[in-house]
Amino acid sequence: MAQALRLGKDPIAGQGQLRQSNSRNSSEPKHRESVTQATAFPDGDRRRLWPASTLPSPPHITMAAYDALRRALSAERLSTYERIASACSPGVTAESLYLWNMRMCGALMMPVHLCEVVIRNAAASALARQHGPRWPWNDAFRRRLPASSSASARTALELVTGRTTDTPEIVANLPMVFWQQLFTCRFDASLWIPALSGVLRHAPSAHPSVIRKAIHADIGRIRHLRNRIAHHEPILERDIGADLAAIGRLIHARCPHTLAWLQRHERATTVLAASPLAGRP
Repeated sequence: MAQALRLGKDPIAGQGQLRQSNSRNSSEPKHRESVTQATAFPDGDRRRLWPASTLPSPPHITMAAYDALRRALSAERLSTYERIASACSPGVTAESLYLWNMRMCGALMMPVHLCEVVIRNAAASALARQHGPRWPWNDAFRRRLPASSSASARTALELVTGRTTDTPEIVANLPMVFWQQLFTCRFDASLWIPALSGVLRHAPSAHPSVIRKAIHADIGRIRHLRNRIAHHEPILERDIGADLAAIGRLIHARCPHTLAWLQRHERATTVLAASPLAGRP
């Protein structure tokens, strides 16, 4: 994926500004302003109301501060980062690895978000081509869905269709595992061989079953990444370059313009390039 361009102003930054009237009603509690000042940043920025900290913030964490951080996050959680840091150069610490891991997780949410929406819309379009706009209630389609567990695609569809009769809402509420389970060989003849080239026009030139199998693998990789991010797990030992490549393949297969738009605005590649582990064998 192309090197990211940094985003400009935070579009949310100006939305939380406190509004104060020029004149204050004398009946208002006199402590209100002092409470606001106590919870504003010391620099007077009232857009973000965090509890004010009187603790010093040196450029490098002290042992006492790290011990406090370790108690807050748990020794077990930080042990992974401490293990990795112990095999790195002296400038790489468990704290720096944890900070980078959080930044990387945050930066990956934009590519993951866009990929999931694009690929589920492509699959929903294929289903509508083959079974019509009311495909969630098509008996032939539902019978083909796997139903071997409580997490099966059929169970997921039954749960969502029991709550709404709006197809776009159903598409938005089905879990990603549902869409991944569509990219299996049981749907080759009924769905992907006739419809794949129409909804994924920019996929590689190969038999639909070959492309479908590759898409299944890429979705699985992205689901695993997304789940680790959602559960606040370490991702710093993953091949994040391969994760981004899988995301790029899926989005490109549906719409190269959308991939180019993502590449202009995402920051995952920038954060990845700044990894404390860059160049590590």
